Amino acid sequence: MSVTDALASGETRAHLCIGCGACTSRCFLLEHLETMTPRRLVRLAGLSEEGVIRDTGFLWACTLCARCTDDCPAGVRMELVTQALRGRMTADGQAPADLLEGIRVSLEIGNNSRISRQDFVETVEWLVEEMQAEPGGENADMPLDRQGAHILFIPNPREILSLPMLLTATAQVLCAAGEDWTLSSRTYDITNWAYFTGDRDAERTIAGRIIDEAARLGAGAILSTECGHGFKILRHDARDWFPDTHRFEVLSLAETFSGYLGAGRIRLDASRNPDPVTYHDPCNLARKSGVIEPPRTVLRAAAADFREMEPHGRHNWCCGAGGGVGQIGAQTPLRLRAGRRKAEQIRATGARILVTSCQSCYQQITDLRKEHGLDIEIKSLAEMTAHALVA
Repeated sequence: MSVTDALASGETRAHLCIGCGACTSRCFLLEHLETMTPRRLVRLAGLSEEGVIRDTGFLWACTLCARCTDDCPAGVRMELVTQALRGRMTADGQAPADLLEGIRVSLEIGNNSRISRQDFVETVEWLVEEMQAEPGGENADMPLDRQGAHILFIPNPREILSLPMLLTATAQVLCAAGEDWTLSSRTYDITNWAYFTGDRDAERTIAGRIIDEAARLGAGAILSTECGHGFKILRHDARDWFPDTHRFEVLSLAETFSGYLGAGRIRLDASRNPDPVTYHDPCNLARKSGVIEPPRTVLRAAAADFREMEPHGRHNWCCGAGGGVGQIGAQTPLRLRAGRRKAEQIRATGARILVTSCQSCYQQITDLRKEHGLDIEIKSLAEMTAHALVA
């Protein structure tokens, strides 16, 4: 989508911006980037002042969280305008090198972390051995390339390289529920960094590989690991791109685990997680996809003392690392400073454990813990659920 199209289309409705300023009050970046506001960006883009926009540094600091325009009275979709402007910069060779390299590797190898098929398979086999060695884990498994499985689970490369406990936790819950599921030895990267750069052709190619693999394996549904943008792309955007082949239900872990609880397929003991717990809503999961109550259903069953942040759900503050910001090294100082609002929000709950269901949020809040002195432990929803499982 070109900048002109983004401003004029019915999707973004940016041409109807009435300058009310509601978006300005909802952007956590403004105290750190005072030369730009969402409203001013829309106006400058309409005047074709892209050079001015680029000079402010706002485009690559924006997390695409959509909080600014979630309730815009004119229906402006700020994240689409920002993506269009980023796409123009990408076409001009001005996108951050960190993102471009990740996209190049993903297109060339199939994942952005250079994980070979052999390394992936061997890691899965090692994790299964570890699971089966645990008391009561004799029947644990991470099936590979199972034809006709109900669910194809797509992980994040971090779960192979640095956070294997997240993959293990997910597998434990799926096995406890008696789920018919599989991993693919060909497609094991839910991330799609082209979304961050506005490169729609690359974005479609990367998403299309997952759709094609689900079809090859004859899966009934695609289960996304805890990755906000990867889930959002497959559930929403890919349906428009592949109307003839995208016949799969796309599920989040939060929805899946909540469904297991409701059906009695898993049982959780909240006393196993006695410390105060709060939940951070990932922007792509809650605000953009409406997955708000399922993680709370799970946490109320898995934790003895669940506490809400204020605000939460659709109105929750972004962690500060979405939209590719967490992958751009040059943005690190700003994202840590701008994350102060999120750190204060967490601290106000008095929680000892922070749970989230997005690995970008997981990493950002881990960084904020050190930067802002938060006395918290950070866990994924899968970890929290697995720890509360009752045989």
